[in-house]
Amino acid sequence: MALSNADIIKFARAAVEYDANPSYNATPERKAKLLAEAKRAALSYYDQAQTDIRDSGYRVTRRVKYVLWEELKRIAAEAEEK
Repeated sequence: MALSNADIIKFARAAVEYDANPSYNATPERKAKLLAEAKRAALSYYDQAQTDIRDSGYRVTRRVKYVLWEELKRIAAEAEEK
């Protein structure tokens, strides 16, 4: 079964948001700052998102890579606008 574009987008967003969760009890302000930093660096999660997709049992095809890259670029662009 192939991944839908919506599923690929979820993998991209999950990779960014997961890294923004601190392992300690951070204040809400610090959590928001970490999430903003992770969103600005969204393109650096490209390999991690691909690994997450592979670990879930799906193949990483050209279409998956393209949609993943486009979504990570969109996340980074949204962070720069704010």
